Amino acid sequence: MPTPLYTPRVNNNDDTVRLLRVMVQPGDRVAAGDIVAEVETDKASFTVEVDREGVVLGVVPQLQDMMLGMQVGEATPPFGSLSDGVRALVLCGRDDPAPTSGPSFDQIQSQIEQERVNRRAQRYLRDLRRDAVIEYR
Repeated sequence: MPTPLYTPRVNNNDDTVRLLRVMVQPGDRVAAGDIVAEVETDKASFTVEVDREGVVLGVVPQLQDMMLGMQVGEATPPFGSLSDGVRALVLCGRDDPAPTSGPSFDQIQSQIEQERVNRRAQRYLRDLRRDAVIEYR
């Protein structure tokens, strides 16, 4: 059964934390005491540790879908229970991945063909040098 990961409350006046860095990827195995994230409040910066071993599942798909549909500065509706605490998330910023401008199919194909031609040319020259006969008179 999935276990949610909560950030420890450092100060009773700080209700929000900012996620600085996530140090694990979905599928990674973690053990009790492993550091999985770095967060900061208005006054302090600290790490988040896991309290038991397991496998990182990633972001809950429903939460991920909700966050992807939000605009920067928008808040989620409150969720949770009174016993565990009611929470709301605010999207402070978004770092969309830059589009990759890798080589096209035609560029890769021409590069492979050029490498083949160069290898054949090198083999041909090598064979010519081996077969060359120098006659002295």
